[in-house]
Amino acid sequence: MRKTKGFISVILCIAMIALLFVPVMAEVDTETCSHQWRWVTDVAATCGDDGVQHQICVLCSATRNENTPLPATGNHDLEWILDAAPTCGQTGIEHQYCNLCHHTYNEGTLISATGEHTWAWVVDTAPTCGEAGSQHRECTVCGQPDPYTAGTVIQATGKHKWIEGDVISESTCIVHGQREDTCEYCGGTRLFELELAEHTWDEGYVSLEPGCAEKGYMVYTCTVEGCNAQKSVVIPATGNHVDADGNGQCDVCGVSMPATVSSGTTLWNIIQSVIDFFTMLYNRIAALFS
Repeated sequence: MRKTKGFISVILCIAMIALLFVPVMAEVDTETCSHQWRWVTDVAATCGDDGVQHQICVLCSATRNENTPLPATGNHDLEWILDAAPTCGQTGIEHQYCNLCHHTYNEGTLISATGEHTWAWVVDTAPTCGEAGSQHRECTVCGQPDPYTAGTVIQATGKHKWIEGDVISESTCIVHGQREDTCEYCGGTRLFELELAEHTWDEGYVSLEPGCAEKGYMVYTCTVEGCNAQKSVVIPATGNHVDADGNGQCDVCGVSMPATVSSGTTLWNIIQSVIDFFTMLYNRIAALFS
């Protein structure tokens, strides 16, 4: 019981002391206060922008030095941004960009030219069949020529461009003719061999007469001196069957023949007459175009 009363007494004493001090703190005059100043940040500074701050008294809450600049920290998060890429012969441009304050720095910073050319061959003089040409290398980016390749030789192609000339000799069926051609580039000439001509056939002769059922042959000979080539042309069978004994079979080839229509005339003979006419017409036309 005594311990409890003692504890309560301590608490009451502390409370009374606190009540005595509150009126004193509330009644502090800003003009007579012995100020204790501390800085208060109004706008925090960033890496690239100043902040704003002022001072406040911790005793009377008076303020001073309003809108005092708070210097930027300068702790940028910078990366290089490429504005123009450098080439083999030209410098590039870049700048820095802060990912925190979004400001740019070091604008117009130069990047050295790479000096790495992209070469391609350029023909100065084209070669011909008989004369060499020349070429050099040139950068496809900056256009700078490669001095080490100036006048590089291109070997002559050896390929003539022939223009057809006059015929020196005509071809026959056994001897090739010749034509003299001229090269457009170098003026050289060549003798060009012409194709053989067609044979010149005579009127021909019958080597085997056609029968009623068997074909015959017509033989033609080339009239060009020294040739003597020959060709055979088929003569169709005549189809003129003969049945003199009237047994219904051809007396020559034994083929069966139609029955007689009237005395001395058969249907087969009528058809045969038509066939004979067209066979004769065919042979004459074939002889004209042989």
